[in-house]
Amino acid sequence: IAVPTGQALTYDGRCEGVVAQAPAGENGFGYDPVFFYPPMKKTFAQLTMAEKSRVSHRGRAMRELEDEFAKVVKWLDQRLSEEPF
Repeated sequence: IAVPTGQALTYDGRCEGVVAQAPAGENGFGYDPVFFYPPMKKTFAQLTMAEKSRVSHRGRAMRELEDEFAKVVKWLDQRLSEEPF
């Protein structure tokens, strides 16, 4: 999350997997057919959108942001009230 000046807030999520030997699945995009997620024994292209959101790096980062949302709003209010546009 960025403001016109100063530092930005970043949220990081990680999801570890391996490259599949062959593409599998019809969902997703890009690397999803070859990104094999061992805990679910599927590629990302074989997961439903809900499953993928629960375990993906983006989903994890968004949940971290969600958990801190009240703090983020305060941070934004402070930064935007003190910095000229």
